[in-house]
Formats: sequence, structure tokens, C-alpha cells
Amino acid sequence: LILLDCLNEERCHFHPLAFCRPIWELRCGMSSLGEKLIAKIRAERVAGFVPDYMADACRERYDLPINDPATLRGDDLLLVNTRVKADDLPPEPSGQSQVVFDDTGDCLLAAIRREDLVNLDTDSIEGLLESAKSLPASRERIATWDYTWDLVLANGEQITQDFAAAARSGIEGVVEEPSAIRGHRSDVYIARGALVHPMVVIDAEHGPVYIDEDAVIHPFTRIEGPCYIGKKSRPTHIWHSPQTATILGHIQVRLTLLIGRIMGSSLGLNNHVYFWIGVFVTLIISAPIAYGIWSAVEDSARDMMVFAFAVLLTLLSVLLVVLLLRDRIFRWLTIATQAKLE
Repeated sequence: LILLDCLNEERCHFHPLAFCRPIWELRCGMSSLGEKLIAKIRAERVAGFVPDYMADACRERYDLPINDPATLRGDDLLLVNTRVKADDLPPEPSGQSQVVFDDTGDCLLAAIRREDLVNLDTDSIEGLLESAKSLPASRERIATWDYTWDLVLANGEQITQDFAAAARSGIEGVVEEPSAIRGHRSDVYIARGALVHPMVVIDAEHGPVYIDEDAVIHPFTRIEGPCYIGKKSRPTHIWHSPQTATILGHIQVRLTLLIGRIMGSSLGLNNHVYFWIGVFVTLIISAPIAYGIWSAVEDSARDMMVFAFAVLLTLLSVLLVVLLLRDRIFRWLTIATQAKLE
């Protein structure tokens, strides 16, 4: 199995989350997109191809070959674009080699037999994909993830499906009293090593709740399903709205997206934004006050304050332009970085 994450326009739809990590690392439900594909195909040997600028980091992070042309030779290959939805992945063809491309020309799936590899360019993944266009093309349409918000919107349903597939329920960890579990207890699973402190409410009325190994849930926390809390997470406040679901651990998908193990409130990113808004508002309000005090001391303060206001407005204008053009700036940085590395 070859996991494909090629640098193209469609990949930019997942920035900034995928700017420094493969798309297959993004999560929807209780597992990543790559884990879902591997489980669906039941692959024993897996290799990955990512944009060159992140290849070294991926080699350190994953225990699989990254951007290694040697993995493209010597055996039957199944190349899968990691934007493909695992649930809609068609069965591997048992006959001749075939490929599936989307409307933009991006390869979604390629099943290549060993005997056909000798006629293809296997020196690089780009050469293989280009030469694979000579193979029979399937007209079957394959569903894909196209934007980050696709993962967010499908998260609740995916958690429910993953919970059913895991076929686990009950309490193997420690739940300290008093605590409350609402809904069906068969929709709650607390893994071995997890600790739920007193005064915690687990509400599985609207969906399952899965608390993974070594997670610690602090007092006065309310958890509403569908919700997945990853290994070694330390959430302090969790809530739920009917339009969203929650993943804690590797990624939290709610009002914000947080990468990595987390501690603290899920509004951390919003608090960060509010902080900088407060800084700018304080500067704008304090400027006239400073001008009044200064003008009483020195007549030239007027000109200096006009200059200060001009500088402040210029900085705000630059910040606004950067925010509006952030997608183009990220795209330009990606291309420039790749060019320098080459």
C-alpha cells in the first residue's frame, strides 16, 4: 500500500493543518485518515509519499518508508490518495491494472500489477503517476475529503461508526464517586488506566463516549457524546453542541482545531485571539490619553502623536492585508520552500 499525499491545489484546502504534516495524519472520528485506509485495505506493508519539504520530519515520526522509490518496484502496488474516504474505497480489482483520476487530474487510486511495472517509470512517484496514465482508467467515482470542514462536519457520525466498529463498552478504568452516566451504559467505554474524578457527568444520550487509556477527567467536567477522548489526555472542560462532536488527544475538533496532546480549555485559541484584540484596543485608547498628557508638557507632542498614529494604522493595515491574503501567502511559502530544498 502506497499512501499518496501530493503537493497540489487540492492539498492547499487543508492548510494550515496540513502545512507541516501529511493529510493522512488528520483525524475524523477515533482514528486518522491513514489508519482508516490501512484498516480498510488490511495492508501488511505500507509506504508513504509526501511533499519533499516535510519528508525528513516524516521519516522521524513514522515507522514506514517515506519518499523511497525502492518501494515502487518488485511487487503489486496499490496507490491510494489519502483524501479518499476509506468507507467508500472500492474493492481492489483482481484482474488487470487500472487507475482512477478525479476531474482535476489528481490520481485517487491506482492498482498496478507487477508485470505492468516494468513498462512504467518507477524512478520517482511523479514519473510513476504520469506513466500510469497509459493504464486502463476506471470510470468509477470515489468519494474524497475536499476541505478541512468536511472532517469537522462528519466527525460526529464517524465517532459513532468507529465506536460501533471497536465493539467495546463498559468501565475498565476508575470512576470515582459521585459521578453520573446518562443514557445507555452500552454507549460508554472507559479504557483501562483512565481516571474519572468525582463530579463528572458523562452524557451518552445523543451519542457514544469513548475515554481512552490513561486519560484523566477532572472534576466539574461534562462530557456529551458523540465524543472521543484520546490516550493521556487531560481535559478540564468539555461541552457539546448539536452541530459538533469532540475529539481530544491528538486533535480536538470543535470550535477550534488543536494538534497534539492538550491540557486546558478548548477555547485556548479563542482566548489567544481575544488577547491580541485587547492589546490593539488598549493601544488605540491609550494614545489620546498619552497625547493629552504629553501636549501639556511639550508643544511638539502633536507632531509626534500624529506620527505614532500613522505608524499604528499602517501596522493594522498590514495585519489586515496579511489575514485576507493568508492562503496565497501560505501557498507562496510552500512553493518557495520546495524550490529552495530542490
